[in-house]
Amino acid sequence: MNKPKSSPLVNVNSIMENSQSRVWNTLGGEPGFIISVTETQNVLDKFARSKLEFVILHVDLVGSTKLSMTIPL
Repeated sequence: MNKPKSSPLVNVNSIMENSQSRVWNTLGGEPGFIISVTETQNVLDKFARSKLEFVILHVDLVGSTKLSMTIPL
């Protein structure tokens, strides 16, 4: 009988700290990741017929809604 494969351990605290740090760095300066509409479309076209696994992490920062209303689009 085969043993089930174990899932890799995930350090949620580390993930959250890194995410918060990146968000605050971006809000305090220039964005670190910029991609044009054309480049975005090229990526979407490339993977349009592919199946990919994604992990979505939602981070809610206290006061972020009010802060987001003060920065330009």
